[in-house]
Amino acid sequence: MARMRRSAPAPPAPGAPRPRRAPRVGQLRPSQVITTYGPGSMVDLPDGAVMVACLDTWTRGERIWDLNLENKLSGVAIYKLPTFNPPPGAQAVSGTTFGISVIRFPFFGFCPTTGAPCHNRTVPGRTYQRLIRDYRCRFCSTTPRPGVPNAFDPTETIPVRFVAVCENGHITDFPWKAYAGCTCDFGDEELFLVTDDSRSGLSGLAVECARCTNTRSLAGGLGNLRFPCPGHRPWLTRIDPANGAWTHYRGGEVEPCASVLRGQLRSSTSLYFSNCLSALSVPPWVNPIRNAVVPYWYRLREVAMDPLLPAFEPAIRMLIRSWNLQPFGEDEVLQTLRDLQTEHQAPPPGRDDLDFRIRWEEFVKLRDLTQPQSQDFQTAPGQVPAAFSSVIDTVILAERLKEVRVLLGFTRVNPPPAGIPCDIALPVQNQPGGLQPARWVPGSETRGEGLLVVLRLDAVRAWESRAAITQRANAIITEYTASRGLPAALQGRLTARFIMLHTLAHLFLRQLSLDCGYSSTALRERIYCNPMVPTQPDDPPEMAAFLVYTAANDSDGSLGGLIMQGRDPSRIETVLRGVVEQARLCSADSLCSGRSRHRRTLPGNGASCHACTLVSETSCEFFNRLLDRNLLITPPGSSSVTGFLD
Repeated sequence: MARMRRSAPAPPAPGAPRPRRAPRVGQLRPSQVITTYGPGSMVDLPDGAVMVACLDTWTRGERIWDLNLENKLSGVAIYKLPTFNPPPGAQAVSGTTFGISVIRFPFFGFCPTTGAPCHNRTVPGRTYQRLIRDYRCRFCSTTPRPGVPNAFDPTETIPVRFVAVCENGHITDFPWKAYAGCTCDFGDEELFLVTDDSRSGLSGLAVECARCTNTRSLAGGLGNLRFPCPGHRPWLTRIDPANGAWTHYRGGEVEPCASVLRGQLRSSTSLYFSNCLSALSVPPWVNPIRNAVVPYWYRLREVAMDPLLPAFEPAIRMLIRSWNLQPFGEDEVLQTLRDLQTEHQAPPPGRDDLDFRIRWEEFVKLRDLTQPQSQDFQTAPGQVPAAFSSVIDTVILAERLKEVRVLLGFTRVNPPPAGIPCDIALPVQNQPGGLQPARWVPGSETRGEGLLVVLRLDAVRAWESRAAITQRANAIITEYTASRGLPAALQGRLTARFIMLHTLAHLFLRQLSLDCGYSSTALRERIYCNPMVPTQPDDPPEMAAFLVYTAANDSDGSLGGLIMQGRDPSRIETVLRGVVEQARLCSADSLCSGRSRHRRTLPGNGASCHACTLVSETSCEFFNRLLDRNLLITPPGSSSVTGFLD
């Protein structure tokens, strides 16, 4: 994402010390906005805290022409993230904003000054700071006014560290008055944040009412507050239909909610979990002629010119000659337009099948080495080490890959459930009083390389047919669905094969980061799992594979380290032997190998911890859930469970 340009400072005088360069702040990578800082998320800045506003307040970047994803999203357009560099001359337009808009949140802050008129005071061992629901103090003025001597503006408040959220995605200010048990008939201006120097952590903070002197420690302010959720969505805005300007009011759009509030720190990672959908650009979507024709096909759609209708053929041929799409011929372009129109008119897949359809198309194209190669898709065969030929069928080298990732929504408190689309879609408001579906979604393109490891289906079937394996996997799946309150029907999508593949992908990724030169955060996993054997020609294939690939926006995605590991069978054998050792023994055993600890901290996991299987959340598709290394290697002392790699 581009930086805001500033005028160059004057050069220092000869012999004078060179001034220190001021640090640049407020820079976010496109991938960070997609995964961490989307609409409804909070961003900590050096001088405050803000919340990213909804898409109506953004300026869109360039369009991403990915017809595959757009068809599966029912025609919703995908755009790159905006830059912070406004076009020339746009600075003179009053009220015009560029880039990603934010609002101040939380609204509550405390005044940093001491003494009258704020009545902030310091007594031996305690400090009292007034809580104010505004970004400026209404009682004191200590901020120097620029360019005006001896003039001061109201003091800017410092945002508090506490907010309140609910599991339905709502967020609001921490209920300070209700939490303190205050029933006084006044606003919030008589509440004080009290710091006790004799105590550390949250036990040294308390909220106190200056009138009734009710006081309560913030040691119990995290977790269930037992207050009803007001249904606030402050990231939503109101659009003025007269001039198109957007305004924000405290609380944002409000909807009924039956959940209860939970206290959280504003920097907590559980405040925002993005729900993303991604797809690899595979043939025919990376065909050069398709890439050239797609923008013009959209123009034909805008004027309702159907390439499949013979009446429009003469006019379309005339337009094709004016487009000058060299080196493609006129008949080639016309046939491509017809193919695109046919695919567009096909019924879109159901939302529940969306991600699964993308996966099986990718798997088929990645395994088929006869597919046409392009600058965004190149595959080659790898070599399977002889020591692991009984469990690994094929290794495919993905020398060039392009991934398009879009943001569909988010959750709070808990991450999106594995295999289930998020229920909280990106909210877009076009006029006061109503919400409409998103007309576009933000996306990002990343290029890199990867290794596809395909397991032998006969070995997988023989392993998962054992009753002890099924029993252990079902216990993990049942625990996961129960902890999230998910329907029992989800258990049909999650199987022992999936948990085994997911754990194997994690261990493979961790070992690759040690041997190939990539950092672990630059690698991602992609699971291809389908235990159903096809019975019809159009049925999806049975799958048991995983892809470990780079997905970085900079040069870290094209170093070639993954491909070098896959070309030499001795190197990939070393990686796989490291995987076996990681699965066999963990430095946290026997705590890790037992499941009692994870019932409290990581429900839905078996033998897994940060010392053996967990990876960064940006690398894992399922937020480090549904892992168990005991399904790969037989645990010590077990006579029933047999690991897949034994």
